[in-house]
Amino acid sequence: MVRGASLFIGGYPNEFTLINEIKAGSVEVLHWPFYLYLLSIAVLTIIGIFIQSKLRKGHQPDGHLDTYYKRV
Repeated sequence: MVRGASLFIGGYPNEFTLINEIKAGSVEVLHWPFYLYLLSIAVLTIIGIFIQSKLRKGHQPDGHLDTYYKRV
């Protein structure tokens, strides 16, 4: 989602170029949009973990699914 949004917003560095610059030791100071994209990736990851853990709580240990899974 973040990479797709960055195509419209701009400022997201190319991953392969960034890796090559880090390997070569020539990486300059990263600009603020990079850290903003990195923060948004972390926030989306936390939201995804939270949603999946809420969905997973409906799963019973005996193998039966809660009624929530029947609706999904």
